[in-house]
Amino acid sequence: MKAFGIIAFCCFVFLLPAKALNNQNTPGVYESPNEQLYKRSTFQSFYLPMPDSVLLAVDLYLPKNLKEGEKIPLILHYTRYTRSIQLKWPFRWIINPFVQPGLKDEIDFFIRNGYAFMNVDTRGSGASFGYRKMEFSKEEVKDGYYVIDWIAQQHWSNGKVGTMGVSYPGTTAELLLTNNHPALKAAFCRNSIFDLYEDIVFPGGLRHSPFVEVWGDFTRKLDFNDFSPFGRRANRFVKSINPVDDDRRAVLLNMALEEHKDNTDIFSELLNMQYRDDNPSFDTSIVIDAYSVMNYLPQIERSGAAIYRLSGYFDGALANSAVKGYLSLSNPGKMILGPWRHGSQKNKSPHRSSLEMEFDVKQEMLRFFDYHLKGIENGIMDEPQIYYYTMREEKWKWAESWPPENTFYTSWQFTADSTNRHIHMDSNEPSILDKATYEIDYTAASGLGSRWNSLTELYMYEPTGYPDRQIESNKLLYFDSNPLEENKIVTGHVLLDLHVSVDEEDANLIIYLEEVEPDGTIHYVTEGQLRLSLRKTRDENYFAYTKPGFYRTYYKADKRLLVPYKPVRIEMDLIPVSYQFAKGNKIRISIAGADADHFDDIEPRAGNLFLHLCNQFPSKVLLPVEK
Repeated sequence: MKAFGIIAFCCFVFLLPAKALNNQNTPGVYESPNEQLYKRSTFQSFYLPMPDSVLLAVDLYLPKNLKEGEKIPLILHYTRYTRSIQLKWPFRWIINPFVQPGLKDEIDFFIRNGYAFMNVDTRGSGASFGYRKMEFSKEEVKDGYYVIDWIAQQHWSNGKVGTMGVSYPGTTAELLLTNNHPALKAAFCRNSIFDLYEDIVFPGGLRHSPFVEVWGDFTRKLDFNDFSPFGRRANRFVKSINPVDDDRRAVLLNMALEEHKDNTDIFSELLNMQYRDDNPSFDTSIVIDAYSVMNYLPQIERSGAAIYRLSGYFDGALANSAVKGYLSLSNPGKMILGPWRHGSQKNKSPHRSSLEMEFDVKQEMLRFFDYHLKGIENGIMDEPQIYYYTMREEKWKWAESWPPENTFYTSWQFTADSTNRHIHMDSNEPSILDKATYEIDYTAASGLGSRWNSLTELYMYEPTGYPDRQIESNKLLYFDSNPLEENKIVTGHVLLDLHVSVDEEDANLIIYLEEVEPDGTIHYVTEGQLRLSLRKTRDENYFAYTKPGFYRTYYKADKRLLVPYKPVRIEMDLIPVSYQFAKGNKIRISIAGADADHFDDIEPRAGNLFLHLCNQFPSKVLLPVEK
């Protein structure tokens, strides 16, 4: 049994068995006509040469009982997290090679349903040669063209390829579309990154250093064949990155690892960056956008490939990535937003009856790829293209657009008197106080099991979720509605139009949407953040992509320092969500100036933040409510 302990150390993304829904017309429920035709697979591992002589390590799986002359499509997983691992003796007699459990389950699943599968180490990672000057580099993406070209020429290939993955491989799944290879027909992108700056590294302009440090340390060690990030016991089980079949003595593997020494230290680079247009030290002619999906929309559009996006309400800010990607392209597309953390493994709604993820991702991927790679008319592109989950109501819903067509914005005004702070819906009731004063508490935090910690297993110090926030709420400036007279479902992007001042030239602003029970229990719903000096907005026509809410460049030239104590208008949107506020409960908006667990403070620190409430400088929140 000890051999299976390696799972705890080598699992980057778990995808636990899912409980299927009862409704046969529901996404995630599908019976493929090819299921169980193929019981076992053949495996081979080898190097593919690129035009610049860099060798990429690939693992290829084929159905073992494939008939002569039969042609099948292939699913491509393009990763920088090591395609497979060689265990020490005697464990490799049980599992050889070792593949992260969730991915291995998917490989076997696709083989059973008549697909080939290829797992590739991107250049400068795993057993592949080359070096990485940046994640998602143009060289890395271009390599994908030649990998797919090789696949399409094989005697068993039907000439059609689909890409898939979670997080980093989910992002490469979409980036490979930029090559416009005619064989690449569809991409299933789970928890992928549309905008590296705004959606993961600098949400709202706030540097997410703890995540970048953990992720950077993990990937750098992995590139050097060091598995210590998985714990001290990992080395008892792991021998090394898996060499290819013809490299039994790992001579080529060690040569590849030597080239990895030239990989860029991502954490050091990002510590020297603050603005979207800052240049990395290795190339002063480019900016971070050069490595983001958002920078390649015309090329992705030209591919004509179908794209399926999946994200969750506890998936960092990557629900924004899913929405922006879906809205910005005319490719055949679908989107699912669920009550999930990064990796979409379990139902994390605070009101769930079970942790089981009531959605079978494997079956939904198969439904998608069967249609686009095998031509099976299963109706997936005839149904509404958006499927989302409403928490507390605990219900899946269809939509034809995002935000859903049945939502409308309701305006809630902030007011305060000497004892209470309120938000009032559609009210012109004047505020007794012209501003609310908040002494910023720099110990305020959202917890080590927050949406941000879910972005990688090694950053997840506690199970994903938000316990009762009563203690934390006392550190914040909060405004409550009256008890609701009926249930209200908020779906989409909450917008805020505030007037704020501080006693310094800059500060962070973090806004939480919460629900308050009659007994005082506080449920986290969603949040948004903004570095106040980067508040400047621009017209949507300035940008190549589409999003709900407000557009910002985060450019250095658009930085506007505050004049201490002078009110400025702040427009911001929160990360999308769908949540039912229950009758009798209160809606709460909480304001913070710090999240000690996740974002760097601005120096010098502001002492006080003022939310202005008078007629001249009003503040309001707009909630997207379902009819």
